[in-house]
Amino acid sequence: MLDHETTRAVSLVGLGIQTALTLLLALLFAVLSKTGSERRYFSIWTRAWGCFFVGLAALCLFFNSASTPVAQQTFALVYQAGKAAYFLGLAGGAWVFVIGPSRKPLRWSTAGPIALTMVASLPFLANVERLVAVQAILAVPVLTWAARQMAFTRAPRRTAAVTACSATLGAMATLWAFYLLEYASRTAGIPAPRLIQHVVAGYNSYLDLLLETLLAFGMVLVRSEDAQRELVAAHEALGEAHARLRESSLHDPLTAALNRRAFDEHAEALPSGGGTVVEFDLDGLKSVNDRWGHEVGDELLRHFAASMRTQLRDSDRLYRTGGDEFVVIALGADPEKLSSRIARALAGIPPLAESATHPAVPVEASWGVAAFTAPSKLAEALRTADARMYERKHGGRHPGPEGAVSVPKAVPEG
Repeated sequence: MLDHETTRAVSLVGLGIQTALTLLLALLFAVLSKTGSERRYFSIWTRAWGCFFVGLAALCLFFNSASTPVAQQTFALVYQAGKAAYFLGLAGGAWVFVIGPSRKPLRWSTAGPIALTMVASLPFLANVERLVAVQAILAVPVLTWAARQMAFTRAPRRTAAVTACSATLGAMATLWAFYLLEYASRTAGIPAPRLIQHVVAGYNSYLDLLLETLLAFGMVLVRSEDAQRELVAAHEALGEAHARLRESSLHDPLTAALNRRAFDEHAEALPSGGGTVVEFDLDGLKSVNDRWGHEVGDELLRHFAASMRTQLRDSDRLYRTGGDEFVVIALGADPEKLSSRIARALAGIPPLAESATHPAVPVEASWGVAAFTAPSKLAEALRTADARMYERKHGGRHPGPEGAVSVPKAVPEG
């Protein structure tokens, strides 16, 4: 067995190592808390490690032979306050971590428990072992509560690092319960086995240091995992925003029809096989704009696009390729049947409803239809449909495959 002086020397060396390492941990936590987005639970843990260092530094000064009795008592009180703030900070950070940022954290003050610990320590300011016993009365329930909070963290935040923190907090609570029992048995005059006395009196700093290092490592991993989840969520949100932005870039903001860019992209990526293309020109739009304003003209465009979409198949695509020009690509559609459907659809579009600024405005359009047998023939079919549309616009009737009577082109004056 080691003699008393050797045990004391070993204990003081352990205290020095523990204080130095705690300072490094407090600095590490302070740096990490300023890196990336702020996490309130980690800020609380950072303050807890800072308070712990202050307490240990005060204990080192307590053992300084040059310290006066008054100074020693002051250092003892600072030591008690620092350790109490440390335990409460660990528990407070664990609670804030568990409830998450979306819920209001528990409003509880650490000032009361710290003050109570200091008052309870006043009769024992000259006896470090009694001071540790007072700390244990606070540490055991607080650390046990913190371990339980971390253990019941819900997915997806319940990770290996969180479980490790919970287990370490539980081990710390057990160790402090052992300290309390050993000091209590000593006070009652029932000494524990000599080996246990040497472990508690001489090596408790090393046991504390081991668990504190494990706890700090687990806390850093918890923050890292939290940051990783945040990064993944940010990437997913960015991907969704990019998809929405791309989707909006392919649509005409006025009519919600696909735009010219979408037409060009889709034309280059058409599947094999043929189909039918229809080109529309909304007649009289300029007259509407001149007579009742562009807002009414915009309403007419929206009304036409919305009405046409109700008559198209889900696989058909409606594009607005110019100011009053629209194109429909219908893959696999028979041109004769599509012509009949388009004629009925145009004839069935009701006029733009009358309002305080304008009378009812009929929907009038010229259109042309052409078939294509392969994607490479789309451009040629589009030129054919365009020619038929203009022939209908200027000739009134077209003998091509659509075979439908043209829609009137002139907009009534009133």
